[in-house]
Amino acid sequence: IDEEAGFAQRGDEFASEMTGLVERDPDIAIYLSVRKDERRLAHYGLTHSLHCALVCQLMGARSGWPVDRIRTLVKAALTMNLAIVELQGRYAVHGRLSEEQMTEIRRHPAQAVERLKAAGVDDAEWLQAVLEHHERPGGGGYPSDLKEVSEAGNVLRLADVFMAKISPRASR
Repeated sequence: IDEEAGFAQRGDEFASEMTGLVERDPDIAIYLSVRKDERRLAHYGLTHSLHCALVCQLMGARSGWPVDRIRTLVKAALTMNLAIVELQGRYAVHGRLSEEQMTEIRRHPAQAVERLKAAGVDDAEWLQAVLEHHERPGGGGYPSDLKEVSEAGNVLRLADVFMAKISPRASR
């Protein structure tokens, strides 16, 4: 996505269309996110982001967040792992990661933010949520071991962990 003209606007349009579809029939969206389809493990990197975006949308709506803030969180979910989409698919299929791949995973939040900025994204809350989606309140997360995490970053982390735990992988 580096220096891709109009990326931020297309991201906003996609997020708006997705949230509209979820609003129209949330039950179908939830079903598609929780059903087990091991034939699609290679697409895990893509589907995981979509499923996390759904969970973020539902959490934001349930919490009474304004529509624009929910859309920002959805965009963060859709792009949080853009630096490791292929690696996620390989991991889902093969179930093992090398030390080099583990290092890549620990760096992906910052790399995703760099790529988003290069593509013209300047929404501070979107970028912060992506950067913090593996941080834990009180510390122990990565890439920066923050003690305090933004609300959007924490919601994104919770959605990410939830969907990862219920998703099929070769190692499960």
